[in-house]
Amino acid sequence: MAIVAKDTGEFIKCCGIIYDPERSEPEIIYGFGQRWWGARLRQVVPAMLAYGLKQCGLRRVLATIAPENLASVRVVQEAGMVFDWEEIETDGYPSFVYFIEPKTPAPAVQTSSLCTSVITPNI
Repeated sequence: MAIVAKDTGEFIKCCGIIYDPERSEPEIIYGFGQRWWGARLRQVVPAMLAYGLKQCGLRRVLATIAPENLASVRVVQEAGMVFDWEEIETDGYPSFVYFIEPKTPAPAVQTSSLCTSVITPNI
């Protein structure tokens, strides 16, 4: 999903929930330039997670973060994600894996259904 600043219409970056072929669970991804860190990113990540868990019925969403990226660690923790494990990525670098699950069980969703609606965070 493209993220655009509401006040200026400027393209900020992208955010989404993907299925990585190397993982069995969906993963939130985002890439914002340093200029957009802080309040705007803190709005987008919880909105995207809520969308995936509530609207799409996902049962668990992961986030992988480089250990030195403390800003992203804080963002996912503030969004309710919890540290799960540390792994070594295929490129040889370490990564922290965080997860979030819905507070109440999500209804069963057929694997063939796709959740393709667009959300608009208030940024």
